[in-house]
Amino acid sequence: MTAPVFADTPVQTNSSDEQAVLAFEAAVMSSYNRGDAAAAANHYATDALVYIPGQPTKVGRNAIAANIARFMQDANFKLGYKNDLVSVAASNDLARTRGKLEVTYTDPQTRSARTITSNYLLVLRRDPKDGWQVVEDISF
Repeated sequence: MTAPVFADTPVQTNSSDEQAVLAFEAAVMSSYNRGDAAAAANHYATDALVYIPGQPTKVGRNAIAANIARFMQDANFKLGYKNDLVSVAASNDLARTRGKLEVTYTDPQTRSARTITSNYLLVLRRDPKDGWQVVEDISF
């Protein structure tokens, strides 16, 4: 029986691996908040999945890009986060981050800005050519 890829506590890696994952996560969030849909979508693997409560699962970079572009049409859209875990697998080709997520958007019923707080989990895979990419983005 092999050990799980991720333990309950972060796998001990050199800090540069964890720092690279945290920098990647910050770049993902920055692209969202700059309103750069193309840059945001390019952080996702071509086979990535995005799970947002109340929405169908987005499968693949093209579907994810279309959803991101839709969000960014909202003048009130803003995304904030507070990471509380980064874990890099011993193989250094898989990682996860998780934390609290805050999303502001225009409520369709009231037409005013609404902010919700939830949790997120990102699963990342390191591509030999493209570096870290999101393979699963889960909000809950």
